[in-house]
Amino acid sequence: MNDSDLGLTASVWTSDLEVGEELGNQLEAGTVFVNRSDYPDPHLAWTGFKNSGRGVSLGPFGFTFFTKLKSHHIKAL
Repeated sequence: MNDSDLGLTASVWTSDLEVGEELGNQLEAGTVFVNRSDYPDPHLAWTGFKNSGRGVSLGPFGFTFFTKLKSHHIKAL
């Protein structure tokens, strides 16, 4: 999979969750499922790597594109 120029989603299937996590860390994908492939969690960012990594949606990071930070320093009189 890492030879591809895309990397949106990957899925690892294993009975050993530790191995699944290790393999997931090696995969160049924005979302890695372990023992499933069908549940984008709205609390987690949905993004990709390589040519799939053009933005982020879902999760707190998904709001970054739509916001601009601004500070106000006000001294009450």
